[in-house]
Amino acid sequence: MYSHPNARLTQMGRLRLVNQHLDHGYSLKKLAAENGNSLRSAYRWLARYLSGGPYSLADRGSVRRPQRRTLDPRRFQLAVHHRHQRLHLLNIALL
Repeated sequence: MYSHPNARLTQMGRLRLVNQHLDHGYSLKKLAAENGNSLRSAYRWLARYLSGGPYSLADRGSVRRPQRRTLDPRRFQLAVHHRHQRLHLLNIALL
């Protein structure tokens, strides 16, 4: 993912925030307010860091992980057939 290089909390800024909390004992509430972020985000970054290290602070995509890409050919042909019969997409999805 691309972050603007001058963004306040890029991967390096998040690492700095987490290190200030862990190494120097600053409160996450204070650090989040100084950086213009929510306390919830600060806790999220702390949890990511503790579970995966500094590389886990990189931006992530917003697509859900187990996203299915295609239908199997039989179901695809059935959906095309029902669409030609002018069924609504909701009805086709429920089949």
